[in-house]
Amino acid sequence: MKQLLLRQSNSQKSQAVSELAILGTLIIAAFAAALSFVQSMNSQQALQMGAFRRAIQLSRQYDKEVSYTIVKDSPTIDVTDPFGRPDMSRQTVSCTVLAVKDDPLSYSADDINDRGSMEVYNVNGREIEVPPMKIEMKYTGKDDPIEAWVTAPIVDVGYQVQKQRQGLLSRIQGGVSISSTHSGSVNTRGVTNLVLEDKTKYENNYLENLNDEVEEEPWEKQLRVQGENEFYMSELFHWVGFGGLAIAQIFTDNLGGCGMSGAEIAKTAIIAGASFAAGKIYAHYINGKYAGLNTAESVTVSSGYRAMTSIPQAGSFSQPGQTLSVSQ
Repeated sequence: MKQLLLRQSNSQKSQAVSELAILGTLIIAAFAAALSFVQSMNSQQALQMGAFRRAIQLSRQYDKEVSYTIVKDSPTIDVTDPFGRPDMSRQTVSCTVLAVKDDPLSYSADDINDRGSMEVYNVNGREIEVPPMKIEMKYTGKDDPIEAWVTAPIVDVGYQVQKQRQGLLSRIQGGVSISSTHSGSVNTRGVTNLVLEDKTKYENNYLENLNDEVEEEPWEKQLRVQGENEFYMSELFHWVGFGGLAIAQIFTDNLGGCGMSGAEIAKTAIIAGASFAAGKIYAHYINGKYAGLNTAESVTVSSGYRAMTSIPQAGSFSQPGQTLSVSQ
């Protein structure tokens, strides 16, 4: 009986130790996950603020709208590695800033630097401006196409990376002490590929956006026409009014103290009538000459298109050596 009780006691102790070991492992894994998450969030926030500040600086420097993207391999803790080697986690942040000092009225397509926007990528500390493209826009009623420099349409980002992790554990044993030193490092090398949108698809989408921007809703057109009619009716009313005063002045010498002579009223009526007629003729001429000019017929990428832009990248991180000494 005594032996049976001892066996049960040993079995319960073994079960308790196993449960404690499992619980301890789960606690360490949960702590490691929380630590990794906090580290990633802090690094992400720091990169976001850095991208924002750099975008403001470039926007003020070049007087352009700047889209700034940072791609960085940040060091992380890998508690699952049996040798304690560090690891690298890729993080990407992006922001667009418009903080120009002088906003030009127009841009010239003759100079590649004279454009309204630019896109910059920073890959592991290497800052590269993405080359723009030149497009030609053909409009109805205009013989010569309009040229402009635009940012490259990046639709995807691909990575080709080789990672090398190394760990070193050295031990020095003396007569009364033992010292163990642990160190680790990780290196990455590869290429970041910026994939551009298909040329034909980009031209069609750009053409559609141009026509959508100038499309006028029926209610907007109605308000515009009503406004023009009200303006012309007001001008006509003033002209008729001054004309009536001029006619009345012929029959009377005083118009109730209006302070204007017949000659002045007649002159004002002639000027108002001429202004009204000139406005009508000019509006008719402008509407006839530029009717449909805002309708884009075609968009063509004339230069600068490529299927992909490649940016070489390299990153490294070394963990400081940690020494543990035991002596008698």
